[in-house]
Order: sequence, then C-alpha cells, then structure tokens
Amino acid sequence: MTKDEQSLLLYFETCLVDNRGQTRGARMNKIDFAIAKDLSKRGLVKFSRIPFEEIETQTPYPVTHRVQFANKTWGIVHKLRRKRAERYIPTIITREKEQPK
Repeated sequence: MTKDEQSLLLYFETCLVDNRGQTRGARMNKIDFAIAKDLSKRGLVKFSRIPFEEIETQTPYPVTHRVQFANKTWGIVHKLRRKRAERYIPTIITREKEQPK
C-alpha cells in the first residue's frame, strides 16, 4: 500500500469516527479522489458523493462525500494508526521486573 493510500485511509478513518463518515471534498485533491476510486474498486471502502440537495452549502467547507469501510479495512487502519503512534512514543507499557526485597 502506498504512502498516499495509507494517508487517505487514515483521513477516512478520522471522518468515520469524528464525522459520521462524511468527508469534505475541498480537503482532497485529484490524486486523493483517484485513490478513493481505486480503494472502492478493491472493496476496501465505499466512497460516494452526497446528493447536492442534501449538502449544506451555507458552511465554508461543506461535506460532499461519504465513506464506509469493509471489515478488513478496519484492521488495516488499526495497524497504520498504531504504527504512526509508535514512531513518536512506545504504546505498550511493559511491567518492570520487581526487585527482590
């Protein structure tokens, strides 16, 4: 999986968790849309346009698309998120050996 694909999946995960799967097309570029289309073809995501009449156009950056994950995609994203976290700080707490008294 390319770095751009990984990055987009992490963005989509944030959209799913924080915004009910709604994404803002203004935050995506041409490459992102091509990747989203490819991920959809591969069955990893379902990425679709929100019908125009449902888009709230009064906001500066309206949500324009929806995304859903396949079950296997959640596993992939979990590994990506953990890998990213591990770059900054170990996420596993290990129990230090107790010293004999």
